[in-house]
Amino acid sequence: MLALLVGVRFGAALQRSTAPRFRASRTVLRGESLTTGATAAIRAAGATKRREPLRMPARLSPTAASTFLDCEQLFLFRNLWRLPEPPSPALVRGSLAHSVLEHVWDAPREERTTDAMERDFRERWRRQRAGYLGGDPPLFETLDAEREWGLGSFALFANYVAFEDPSARDRGPAAVEEWCEGELAGAGVRVVGKLDRLDADDATGALTIVDYKTGAAPSSKSYLRNAADLEDRALFQLRIYAWMLERSGRPVESLRLLYLGGGAATPVDERVPAGADDRAAYFAGVEADLGAVWARLDALVEGGDPLAFASCDRKWCFCHVARPLALEADGGDEAADTAAAGGTHGNGNYSALTVADLKDRLRDRGLRVSGKKTDLVDRLVASDATLGAAAAP
Repeated sequence: MLALLVGVRFGAALQRSTAPRFRASRTVLRGESLTTGATAAIRAAGATKRREPLRMPARLSPTAASTFLDCEQLFLFRNLWRLPEPPSPALVRGSLAHSVLEHVWDAPREERTTDAMERDFRERWRRQRAGYLGGDPPLFETLDAEREWGLGSFALFANYVAFEDPSARDRGPAAVEEWCEGELAGAGVRVVGKLDRLDADDATGALTIVDYKTGAAPSSKSYLRNAADLEDRALFQLRIYAWMLERSGRPVESLRLLYLGGGAATPVDERVPAGADDRAAYFAGVEADLGAVWARLDALVEGGDPLAFASCDRKWCFCHVARPLALEADGGDEAADTAAAGGTHGNGNYSALTVADLKDRLRDRGLRVSGKKTDLVDRLVASDATLGAAAAP
């Protein structure tokens, strides 16, 4: 009954406001926000993976290639080791919004409205809500945070319709969520991915790849000094799709990143060269970039050292949460061995440490650092117990 009541309150609250003001939800888990269970799961998975040899993936996707360029360490954790990565509100929003935008074209023209997309989003969230709120950690800490997240999600659809009204189109896209495939010459690597949308011009039939982004365009953020580089990295994924379509006999004329976050939708476009020589050079460059990604990855895997995968300087990246838990073998193994032996860090020993030292130890384990000294001590003791249980035969 409580879950139903919460669902009704959530839906009603979203319906009441047409121009909501909301504070941003956290977009990624930070170490101090992880629960003891989530911390232990990442640590245990990392300890297992460190004992296994590194293996090359069977194939490469445009998303995976972009992830590797952004952060080699994230690629290790997410694509090779597949560590348990707690979901973030931003990732869940992106997944649900993409599903809504995919299926909006299934409806008759008159039903492709903002209200209809909001209803679809609300229903998709209702079906998944219990799993996310019952997770470890839960996706939202309060109902207010959930409501603000929902209102922010609705704003994406308002931005989308203001930029590109789907009810105004006689025909839908040429393809939606279509799988594409190619092979990297010389390396025998299968490249496989699913594009968001492929548009065909009504008059000429010219193809445009469209990729939805539920964040704001990097160029709209004045504090970013590398906005152009970030947008170019995002376009790299679309160039790979264009390369795959080109090889299958479906030449693409242009690429579009459609950022739906912020105050308005923002397109970032790139034209694929039309001239034969320029076009050949363009796709040769895409293939060379893909080959460089694969060669670098192959060298890292052949070297067999997880520490050789470089981390990034993006503060929100999962690599910063997972690294002290999964990759720093000495500290993690020592803590597990200590706990398994019955513990030498009893409550009394922890109480002798300063608050600063306690917080350092908590950060090393990816635990929260808020609270009084007694809270910090209790948190470390509970962590020891969890590690001991995980290390026990």
